Amino acid sequence: KLFEDLNINRNKPLIGLATNVIWDAQIDFPSNFFNHILEWIFFTIDHFIKNQHLQLIIRVHPAEVAVQKPSKQKVVDEIFKKYGTLPNNIFIVKPEDNYNTYKILDTCDNILIYGSRVGIEMAALGKTVIVAGEGFIRGKKIAVDINSKEEYQKTLCKLPIKNHMDRTKIIRAK
Repeated sequence: KLFEDLNINRNKPLIGLATNVIWDAQIDFPSNFFNHILEWIFFTIDHFIKNQHLQLIIRVHPAEVAVQKPSKQKVVDEIFKKYGTLPNNIFIVKPEDNYNTYKILDTCDNILIYGSRVGIEMAALGKTVIVAGEGFIRGKKIAVDINSKEEYQKTLCKLPIKNHMDRTKIIRAK
């Protein structure tokens, strides 16, 4: 239903981007070649704006609207503050949207993360995960570990990446 509601084209590659809660990403993952998670998100969106043959679905972390500790700075607000509107190849699933993150990402060709733990689960399902931050999956010989903005840009230009996850990597992820 989500794909119908968002008008996602099932004949075009679909890349998933899973966010962290902004404050959590900054505390747990010190800055690397991106100064912060928003810089990474904006860099990625800019790439997809220029590459309309690809689709990007951004799943904003549901914990942003957690009753116990709601975020003061929200990814969706920051995206629309910067861009106003997005082209029809970029989709956002808001944190309050009642959709299963794992089902969304499982339909994607590849998964982009900064530091989200969902990368581990997606790799265990055989998805190629590209990690641009200091996530838990980095350095485990499971994901595509990115070490610079230039390397990230080159990797984005190769999307969708096929056949990256062999049996050994899937077993390691599990």
